[in-house]
Formats: sequence, structure tokens, C-alpha cells
Amino acid sequence: MTAPDGRHLSPQSLDEYVDARAAATIPIAGSPEALLTVDPANETLRLEVSWDGEQPPPISDYVHIQTDVHFRHGRNWAVVAVHGVRFFAEAYPLLRSVADQVQLEGTTFARAVQNSLASYHDLLAEAGQMPVRDEIGLYGELLVVSYLIATLGAAEALQAWRGGDQTEEHDLGLPEDDVEIKTTTADQRRHWISSLDQLQPTTGRRLWLLSIQLTGAGASQAERLPELVSRVESQLPPDLRDVFRTRLAQTRYRPDQRPDSFRLLRLRSEPACFLVDANFPRIDRAILTGGGANLQSIDEVSYAIRLDGVQPATDLPAPLRGFGQEEQQQ
Repeated sequence: MTAPDGRHLSPQSLDEYVDARAAATIPIAGSPEALLTVDPANETLRLEVSWDGEQPPPISDYVHIQTDVHFRHGRNWAVVAVHGVRFFAEAYPLLRSVADQVQLEGTTFARAVQNSLASYHDLLAEAGQMPVRDEIGLYGELLVVSYLIATLGAAEALQAWRGGDQTEEHDLGLPEDDVEIKTTTADQRRHWISSLDQLQPTTGRRLWLLSIQLTGAGASQAERLPELVSRVESQLPPDLRDVFRTRLAQTRYRPDQRPDSFRLLRLRSEPACFLVDANFPRIDRAILTGGGANLQSIDEVSYAIRLDGVQPATDLPAPLRGFGQEEQQQ
């Protein structure tokens, strides 16, 4: 069932609220009354529907999605909420589906949640778009790969890039260093760290965090992700292009997505590189254990760091020196 045009906030508008860190509550036309609340500062995307008296189903399989009933504005509301900005784009089709089933099909809120969760992955596929966080993250990684092809050579650059290989700890493995690439479209260097191990250096190797800030269209060098993919592929000799495509297939890139649905992006500022050492802002297992935390009872840790007040390194790994400077001078 396809909702009538104009019922819902578009995915692009949702991205704009997130990028601006602007909170908003948007009514969804129909009966019963339904509200969508976007609250980036509190990491919450929430659908509220006027409560029908039936208890919402508990959700245990998805740690970032919760249901509840709460009292607000003089009445009770049934709620399904997504926690964590990085999940907004992926879970938004779920909230839309719940609203459509309740308002357009007369389904109870509890049943609508159950139906939508049962087809959650199908809903993502029908949305047809790569999640914005993955799109931006891959864009930043490929900017680095393009640069490394020039500084290391094509074969070495592809060997260094781990692509979507989830078994690898870090995004890049340079000859002597590891690099974690973090990309944002915000005007601050604010990045999500997804685990306690993501900023844990490998024994005997230095770990760097490369912070990349992107912005939307407005300059001649802005391009969309498929254009960047094609540019990187054109830099490779024919015998390495299949290797690149295989790596790309391990990411969440969607080659069948309409090219004009990807964002026009360019560098917002010169990239900054930070050595992950004892002075770098991070949380790891040693820090938590030292504070008395029982890690056996902690399943998942993610957190945001802000690097605007942290001094970048000046002595970068040789293959990364000069990255982004040419684009900023244009």
C-alpha cells in the first residue's frame, strides 16, 4: 500500500532537520491524530498516535526501537520511537508504515507495529535509498581512496581500504598506521563512535582519526556519490576495477538507486587528522573497567565526540599529507 503524496515528511527533509539539529513536531494528516517528532539533539525520532486503549507490543529484538504509552497535551498517546540519529534514515519507513496502517487502513496501533516490524527489511528495500549516514560515510572514504591512488598507487590504495569488511577493525590500513575515517555534514566536527573497540589502536601500530566535513551543493566541484564511484573507478587500471566493485558491494551502496536521489556534496573545510593517543577524547574498555564498570553486563556502547576544540596533528602519515588542500583552494 502506497501512501498518498504529501502525507509524510520526505527523507530529504528529515536529513535537513538532522543536519541543522533542529527539533520539530509535524502532524500527519488523517484520523486518528498522529504526530512525527524529529529531535536530533536528544537522538530521537518518534511517531505518536492518539491511543486506542490497546497496549503496544513490547519490542526486544531492536535495541534502537521502543514502544510506549505516554500522557501529553491532556491525553494518552501510543508511541513508537527510534533512538540514535544514525538509525533515523533506516527506521523512518517503519514509522511511516505504522502511521499509514493506522490512519488509512484502520489497523490498531499494536497490530500496525507488529505488521511493520515483520516487514522491516522489506520496507527498507522499498524505500529505495541508501541510508544517509552510510552515503555520507562512503563518500568520505572514497575521497580518501581517490587521493591514496595518487600517493600510494592503485594496488596499494585498494589494499589499504577495507571497504565494507566488517571483520576489519579500522577503515584504512596504511603501511605503518591505521586510520578511522569519520565524515559529517554538520558545521561541527561531531562524530559517532560505534563501539568500545573502534578507537582501540592495534598493537604496534598508530591509530589516526581522519575528520572530514562535507556540505551540499554550491561549488563547481560538488558531485554525487555515483559520480565519485565512477571517478575512483576511472583512476584504476582495468585489472583492478573488479576488485574495487567487489569491495564496493560489501558496503551499503545501492548502484540501482536513482543517481539524482544522491546528495550533491563537496568538502566544507580542510580535513583534520588526529592521533588517537592517551589525550584523545574516547571511551574504551580499559577506561570503563578502571572506573569499576562490569563489561560483561554491557552489550553495546556508542557515543559522540566533538573535535572542534582539539588540536589536529601536523605530522600526518605520509600518504595522507595534503589530502583535501587542493579542493579547499579552488
